[in-house]
Amino acid sequence: DGLISSLYVYNDKLFFSASDGINGEELWVYNGATASMLKDINLKASTGSEIEGFNVVDGLLFFTANDSTGTKLWVSDGTAERTMLVSEALNTSVDPLNVNPAEFAVIGTVLYYTADAATGDEFFKVDAKPIFAHTLTVLVNSDAGTPVEGASVEFDGASVLTAADGTAVFEYVRSGAGLPYSISKLNYSSVTGVFEVLNGDVYETVILTPVATFSVTIIVSDGTNPLVGAKVSLKGVEKTTDASGTVVYEGIEPSGDLAYTVSLESYSDASGTVAVVDADVTENVTLTAVYSVTFVVTDGADPLVGALVDFNGTELATDATGTALFEYVGNGIGVAYSISLNGFLNYSGAVNVNSDITVDISMLSNGTAGIKANPFSVYPNPSNGVFTIGGDVLNANYRIFNIKLQLVEEGILTSNKHNQKLDPGFYFLRISKNGKEYTEKLIVK
Repeated sequence: DGLISSLYVYNDKLFFSASDGINGEELWVYNGATASMLKDINLKASTGSEIEGFNVVDGLLFFTANDSTGTKLWVSDGTAERTMLVSEALNTSVDPLNVNPAEFAVIGTVLYYTADAATGDEFFKVDAKPIFAHTLTVLVNSDAGTPVEGASVEFDGASVLTAADGTAVFEYVRSGAGLPYSISKLNYSSVTGVFEVLNGDVYETVILTPVATFSVTIIVSDGTNPLVGAKVSLKGVEKTTDASGTVVYEGIEPSGDLAYTVSLESYSDASGTVAVVDADVTENVTLTAVYSVTFVVTDGADPLVGALVDFNGTELATDATGTALFEYVGNGIGVAYSISLNGFLNYSGAVNVNSDITVDISMLSNGTAGIKANPFSVYPNPSNGVFTIGGDVLNANYRIFNIKLQLVEEGILTSNKHNQKLDPGFYFLRISKNGKEYTEKLIVK
């Protein structure tokens, strides 16, 4: 979008200055099919780099551009990575300002131009011949003198992996006396330094020293038996335990704290660290089995919604089915629970957890929630403990609870009359028949 200027054909492509409406006028290239911005030289949005003076010298494209520090001399071989200040390409501190593209002059491989200096305008020159003209070959050997394949060689912003013969080749290298490099490979000590590329192609040899490595073995069990299929993660690598509950990580370099995690369905997760110093390491990990405990709370016939179940340090409310599900519960003997709901007497108890279990709870009304309409009747009530149960109760199960919800009597009704006397007090009579339960309050004088 906007103004297009400074059109120039180089290497069968059209180079020009244009704006995309965001970055200002920058360096663009058209290959005959599509146009794209080659490099955003002035990173200050909408300012533009004021590109002018395209000129080819010894196969390279020279031009002026303002990178926000002033109008300077730039060079390109047509690629973004090798479009840079001439001072960068030659690794020199000579970087004059206010270069005048109208006064470019070329003799052979040398570009002459004028620019600002301490004493005013002066003549400058640059020889294009050594720019991007060198090849750097790096041979990476081990301390035994054998080539190291697959080492990563980072040099002057580029990265190459060594081939089978241990070499990494960098072409079109810029000149410089202190061009940084780093070489690394797993299980070898990394090496850093600088190369000098001044007068022709360069061949350098670098030695990598192997680092002693060790194995880390992690054995997963439940404390007695090995656990198969546990997922173990160490140094970002996940492995699965075999039939012996074991995973082995080879080639681990010395490290003070290597974090690991272990997980397996139906078991609690585990994590920890291992220290690898100067020997192989074996780590034993014990996973604790976890289970689900389901509480189903009813009034003897229908589910109770919203009952608060306090269990294993967590409180859950029962859902529309009267259910509260507790997951990831560890082994335990006599794990206490309590249940409360407005209109009902509180309920408490304990369970043993060594498998998935369901706990059925029938709560008794405290008289404020309204007692379910019963097909049975009790009379007299109050009584002296001897009373009659009206209705079809023969062969029904019955239970009598005291005010503390302690069971004081239970059995099967063989007649409508209850003849066993009860101590004076307040009781609950629960009758079960045909899959339903009904509760009546009893008062014994």
